[in-house]
Amino acid sequence: DMLPEAGWIEAHARWHHAASDLLTIGLFARVDVHGWSEDTIRNRSGYLRDLLGDRPVDRTEWVERHLAATRDLTSRDDNPFAIVCGGNFGVDRALYERAGGTDESFTRWGMEDTEFGYRAYTCGGVLVPVRDAFAWHQGRADEAAQGKALSHRRQRTKVAHLIPHENFRDARPGCQFLVPSCVAAVDASDESIPRERIVETVETLLEDPFDDLIVWIVLAPGDERRTLLEERFGPEPRVRIGSQADSLDAFPVVPFHLALPADVRFAVGRVLDMRGALGTAMSAEAVLEDGRRISMTRVWALHRARRTGQPIASFGRVVTVSKRRLRLGLRYPLVGESRRERELFRLRLVAVKVRGIRTPKQGWRFLASLVAAVLRRIGRRRLRRRGEVPVDGDQTAPFACIRSLALGARVATLGPRAEVVFAASDQVAAWPDSEHADVLLADTPRLQSDAGPATLLLPAAPSQLAVPAFDPRVDNPIGWRSEVRPIIGALGPLDGLPHDIGAQRVVPSDDRAGLRRIHHLVDVAAMHADVVERAGVLARLAATGVVVRLADQDPRLRDCLGEELHDLMATEVANDLAARERLSVRMRRAALREHSLGARTRQVCEAAALPDPPHLPLVSVLLVTRRPQSLAAALAAVARQRYPRVEPILGLHGDGFPDVAPLLAGLENLARSAKVVRIDAGQPLGSALNAAVDASSGTLIAKMDDDDVYGPEHLWDLVLAHEYSQAPLVGKPMEYVYLAESHRTLQVPQGAAETFQTAPGTLAGGAVLVTRDALERAGGWRRVSVGEDGALQQAIVRGGGTIYRTHGMDFVYVRHGHAHAWDVGEEWFLSRAATVRPGWVPELADLPQGIRPFSLERWNVATVATRRVDAPP
Repeated sequence: DMLPEAGWIEAHARWHHAASDLLTIGLFARVDVHGWSEDTIRNRSGYLRDLLGDRPVDRTEWVERHLAATRDLTSRDDNPFAIVCGGNFGVDRALYERAGGTDESFTRWGMEDTEFGYRAYTCGGVLVPVRDAFAWHQGRADEAAQGKALSHRRQRTKVAHLIPHENFRDARPGCQFLVPSCVAAVDASDESIPRERIVETVETLLEDPFDDLIVWIVLAPGDERRTLLEERFGPEPRVRIGSQADSLDAFPVVPFHLALPADVRFAVGRVLDMRGALGTAMSAEAVLEDGRRISMTRVWALHRARRTGQPIASFGRVVTVSKRRLRLGLRYPLVGESRRERELFRLRLVAVKVRGIRTPKQGWRFLASLVAAVLRRIGRRRLRRRGEVPVDGDQTAPFACIRSLALGARVATLGPRAEVVFAASDQVAAWPDSEHADVLLADTPRLQSDAGPATLLLPAAPSQLAVPAFDPRVDNPIGWRSEVRPIIGALGPLDGLPHDIGAQRVVPSDDRAGLRRIHHLVDVAAMHADVVERAGVLARLAATGVVVRLADQDPRLRDCLGEELHDLMATEVANDLAARERLSVRMRRAALREHSLGARTRQVCEAAALPDPPHLPLVSVLLVTRRPQSLAAALAAVARQRYPRVEPILGLHGDGFPDVAPLLAGLENLARSAKVVRIDAGQPLGSALNAAVDASSGTLIAKMDDDDVYGPEHLWDLVLAHEYSQAPLVGKPMEYVYLAESHRTLQVPQGAAETFQTAPGTLAGGAVLVTRDALERAGGWRRVSVGEDGALQQAIVRGGGTIYRTHGMDFVYVRHGHAHAWDVGEEWFLSRAATVRPGWVPELADLPQGIRPFSLERWNVATVATRRVDAPP
């Protein structure tokens, strides 16, 4: 029922004359051929399309969409076979036979061609779309659909067992299929490896969340352990035994091949980690200390490498997986061994590390790691007693669980450029396979859908919207350290930098530990594929705290990064570590605010004119005060915040407060959202705070004191820290202090910033932000006048929550000597200060120059109410 156009054979054959291992895919359209005869076809002049006249034609638009989305099957997508049509393709005979030919078990209409295309592709065939190899399919689309819908549904059930791809296979964990997704080859050819070690490794693989796999135990011929292993795993259908080469021949169309030594420490979940590290590359590998490797490779590349004798790297990118990511190391004792043997192993491990200590600095690091390990072990035991299981190996948030990041709107993408923008999210699907979407991000007008969601075309959108967004829970400053050596790094070859740039080290963009050990990173356009890719990499690095210095000028980069982040990266980086830290904070702030997945979703929805775009969370700011004279200054601190969604809750605690309407009228950005709560003077501070919470409506609740100094970025810092840490309570330390009586500004180190806290007491009570849900579960603030902040933090920790401490910039704790709840003198701060500067020094905490500390003697309500909103206090 296919009528080939003139030149059809020639179009297919031209490709097969040029290269081997090809499967050429022709295109077709459906047409009603009523009234045509053999003579009409034979005796025509010109092409068949000339005979159509005004006959309606049903074109295969889904094929064109797939070709556009995969750049004519040249992208890194792993489903080019989806458009193989049995009515119009050409294949090399050797490839056809090597793939096993057409599966004769298909007895119904449909999908036998797709399944063959998958096998041809996985066996190393190159799939080529040939538009000139065109044919006309007899019969309209609605006629062809009659009687085929039920058959197609049944065939999809069948091919789910034969095509291990997410578009054809959607099942719960534990389901087994005829063709698995991965073969894990466990190399036990070394006869010195005990049988117990092999058994443990195989069982670990079988327990992995990536459980759609076959384990292939590699043994040398005549190995005496074979009989014992067959007895152990004989009944297990997912375990086979053979030689190294046999695994590829036995499972030629399984898409992924994992190879690992049998005696390496490989914990549950590492197969999933390797698949994630592989991404769209050809192979991902981790190199062990003895030179052996753990690798996951695409099987089509293994087939092609075997036939051509070329290395895997010649067919695509090979990525390196750090041993730290896989948590590889010394082999732990077997599960069946006694507790005493496991404890002896831990002691031997400690002894090995002690023997490696050469300097006092290494000794202090070892001692700190030992104390941290003991604390983690105590914390895990407490969790087990409560029936909770901590996430294995998570170093930054030991008890946190990474879930899908909610974007606030359903986004779909159409085209390769659009897909890259949201590649970091598992909540964004390709159109039209996605469920109902609120907004569609598309590459070209040709791909735009006429019906459905609000659509934004990338070429017509601002350049920043094409930059790949990052997941803030993955790319963030958690664990950042400000003390580094003066080493300058670069992402690419140093000879590509300008002559006046003295970089000393090349650091790959995925080496987070290496990037954090350098003073700053210099970058030029030659180190990136294009300006959009460059902007995505630099924004992601800036979000982790890395200080970037642009060594060239590219106006397109400013449009992609945004003016604020670009200008910061164009700034000269000072050698002073304090100045570097201030620049790092500004960069991570701009990157997280403009290039995270949530930010990009909001930008796309607003640009597409979505009627109800997602918003930033509403922050209710609790401003409870007993001092009428401090009211205006406190409101001015809230008014200067750059965070756009703020709800001030003004708690007037006691008597003597004037009418606040004139104050709010002078602060236009707060007048509509502010709420006033009057609280009896006899109520303790904790009860006053709870009364303010009852009047609030924000999902996030921040507490600000009436006498501390807050910069315009303070609330933004807390909201961003909450987003990337996922901690229910975040705050800033009392790192910067102003002593009003002696008129001095201090920097008081409070330990490492950007870290999770296991105990309360290190955060300033006037610089915390807590989720409403966590506050309610903790029972609100404790009904006391002193220590209410520490009590809340303690309640959250006891309830299983976490506390996160971000940097201390844009906030200064003020000691003015007027009835502080925390009763310590100035000497306490001076004895702990690392920096003491005379006078008021706002730049120490990166505050704007116009902001000054509140002074009871110089303020009165009447004068402040008439000030301009932007005037400094």
